[in-house]
Amino acid sequence: MAILCGLALMPTADFLAAAYPLLEASQVEVLEWSFDTAWNGALLPDWAEELLAFYASQNRLLGHGVFYSLLSGTNTAQLQWLHNLARECMQKRYLHISEHYGFSQAGTFIDSTQLPVPATASTLALGLRRLELVAQTVPDIAIGVENLAFAFSAADALAQGPFLKNLLTQSGSFLVLDIHNLYCQAYNFEIDFEQLLLTYPLELVKQIHVSGGSFSSYENLAIRRDTHDDAVPDELFNLLAVALDRCPNVEAVILERLGGTINGADDGALFRADFIRLKTLVDNHANQSDRSRPRSIEVKSDIAATEPAGPDHDLQLALYQECLLELLNGDLSAQQIIGQLQSNPQLAAYSAYVGTFEPRMVDAAKQLVKRWGKRAAQL
Repeated sequence: MAILCGLALMPTADFLAAAYPLLEASQVEVLEWSFDTAWNGALLPDWAEELLAFYASQNRLLGHGVFYSLLSGTNTAQLQWLHNLARECMQKRYLHISEHYGFSQAGTFIDSTQLPVPATASTLALGLRRLELVAQTVPDIAIGVENLAFAFSAADALAQGPFLKNLLTQSGSFLVLDIHNLYCQAYNFEIDFEQLLLTYPLELVKQIHVSGGSFSSYENLAIRRDTHDDAVPDELFNLLAVALDRCPNVEAVILERLGGTINGADDGALFRADFIRLKTLVDNHANQSDRSRPRSIEVKSDIAATEPAGPDHDLQLALYQECLLELLNGDLSAQQIIGQLQSNPQLAAYSAYVGTFEPRMVDAAKQLVKRWGKRAAQL
């Protein structure tokens, strides 16, 4: 089966200007749409609606969710999200849909940034229940989960692949492998990219994401962030080739760039050059590779965690997540946030997990929550 190359649709003028020559030349074989970003009542431009309708009619439209918050301990907004999803999939034909590993909603926060969770058996059970709700809502559509760019420590990063293997295998779901997300983790924790790649269930990869990003810093230490606001780094194309060799069942590769970040004609030309380079690499790989290299390895997580008892797990996880977001949104230092989490007797089950957190990554999470965090009262 040929691997399709496409773009993540952004309903902004800069995206249209940059992508139009590719679309006009029929270079964009598949389109990905973050459908729940349009559920706030905002009208899409006519050209965006026309593109969505065209790709849906060709069975070349992929759905990508942002706001389900798969691993929130409790989240009443998920019921409305599922209701909206059912309506969305009746209105448009999606080849498959996907969401993100992690959580972004807790307490009064209706959105923030995707953050990791302790990789425990109870959290796995929660994820399986949440994916089952999606499957019941859209029973005829394949469901995927995307790996996360952010981790609080190397141990946290290395736990995510094995957790996703269990989650996806047991739920019958697939993996959206974001190469730049893996690149961020490999860079930030000095982990060999291929070693990290092999901790994921690569036989379950149906879709690959490729994007650019940026750096922030903490005490003169550079931190790679998945901001989707720049060109794709040269190194990432080499890493994409490595990933394609390891993933036997890829159906689509998507280039992502955040709307409002393609600044002028020169930037647009770079965006198109990234896409052509990506498509050329994928097409050449399809002609040359037998994808026969080893595809995964068994990795045991070294994150210690005490499991909250039985049905109390979801509530305790929700309390931890709420406290974490509140602290990240406040004015304490990274070390003080770690101390507050570890000294809270209600969060004793997560003390060992929090003990692995690196202050520089807590500081990075603070920046993300302060930028993206939204409370219900703010709407």
